[in-house]
Formats: sequence, C-alpha cells, structure tokens
Amino acid sequence: TIATDASAGKNITVTGNIVYNTRPDKTKPDTDPVNVKAGTLGLVAGNIKIADDGTSAHNHPNREIDAVCMAGSQTVAGSFGVNYYNYGSVGTLKVIGGLIQSNRGPVGTFSGTSITHGYSKDYSYDTRLAQNPPPFYPTTGQYDRLSWRTLPN
Repeated sequence: TIATDASAGKNITVTGNIVYNTRPDKTKPDTDPVNVKAGTLGLVAGNIKIADDGTSAHNHPNREIDAVCMAGSQTVAGSFGVNYYNYGSVGTLKVIGGLIQSNRGPVGTFSGTSITHGYSKDYSYDTRLAQNPPPFYPTTGQYDRLSWRTLPN
C-alpha cells in the first residue's frame, strides 16, 4: 500500500501504468494458487490524479492502473480524476481493482454520447480485494453489499 496523509490533503499523481506483475485469473476462485500468488496494491491519498502525456497538448495515452484507490478522508473530500481531462486526445483508462472516493472526479468530456477529451473508462473490480485487501490498507472489517454484478471478460 502506498499512502499519503489524506487528511492533510496530500495527493498521488500517477504518471504511467501500474500493472500487476502476476495477473489474477478471473476464471478461477480467489483461493486458487495463481490468485493467491498475484499481489494487490492500494493507493490512499487526499486526491489521486492521472497525469496526461506531460506536453502542452495534454494528450491522454492509454493507461492501466491495477490497484484499489481511495481518495479522501473523513475531513477531506477527495477524488480520483484526470489532470487536464478537458484537453487533448482520448485514451482508455483501465482500472483493475477498485475506486473509493469522497467526490466523483472528472475523467473525460463528452459531446452527446461520444467522448471528446480525456479517458474512456474500462473499470473492473478485483474480487480478491473483498477478502484480502492490500497489506496495511485501511479497512473497517464491515462491508454492506448494495449491489453486485459479474461482467464477462
């Protein structure tokens, strides 16, 4: 787990891909050795921001983040979002893990139903995280399942 002082508004900026070295296999149970071997990562901060390409064009290359991300705290209304989401080209933001945020952060802009800037979303929940969160990740030990849907690969 990578954590900042979220209550003091400290942030994390992701400037590249963060991918599992050993990927979990969604076709096997969470307790299968291949899924137990695959690590998990947690990011905790006041805000978690996804960087663009770092140029004045603010293009958004395809990006993958394999982690459960928590933005905000009891005193800081943080969010998971994209820097310069309203400029530049469109990419795909793939998240394998989970998102927890006080406020929904901007990821892209749309014209009708078409994305025009920022990222289109490809988010998948890593079911292993419910029973085995990343090391030292803040948990309550209590979860309320409001809804659940398994999506095909």
